[in-house]
Amino acid sequence: MKLKERSIGMKKSTVNFAIDVALSILMASVVGIGFLMKYVLIPGQDRRAVYGGNVDLSVLGLGRHEWGYIHFVMGYALLALVIIHVILHWDVMLAMYRRLIHPRGVRIALALLLFLLCTALVVIPFFINPVVKDSAFGEGHHQGQSFQP
Repeated sequence: MKLKERSIGMKKSTVNFAIDVALSILMASVVGIGFLMKYVLIPGQDRRAVYGGNVDLSVLGLGRHEWGYIHFVMGYALLALVIIHVILHWDVMLAMYRRLIHPRGVRIALALLLFLLCTALVVIPFFINPVVKDSAFGEGHHQGQSFQP
């Protein structure tokens, strides 16, 4: 192996390692912030039950919605790094896929099924309409006030 080829290989492994570390940190952060929002910065109805009123909760000066936005942005960063990770490991993934599933027709069918499933999971939320109900005691509303659109 030539020196130039060896240095390119080391650069790719360094990039892979950096992406893997970043993926680990982002994943732990997304999970941790999700737990923070679920169990510490609890929603309005739960705040009334725990604290006796609709109090404002914050961590590091940020409330539930601000942490939710950070969670959202980190999710996009995580998605971008996962895509880069898959691109960098595409040859290895393809070789393993071919080794594990021998009949070509079955490989194509499974790949198509996986593609359709992943596409559906990403696209379907854009076509779902929420159930909308008036609520006199929603988050941010004081007891006794009704919602005014």
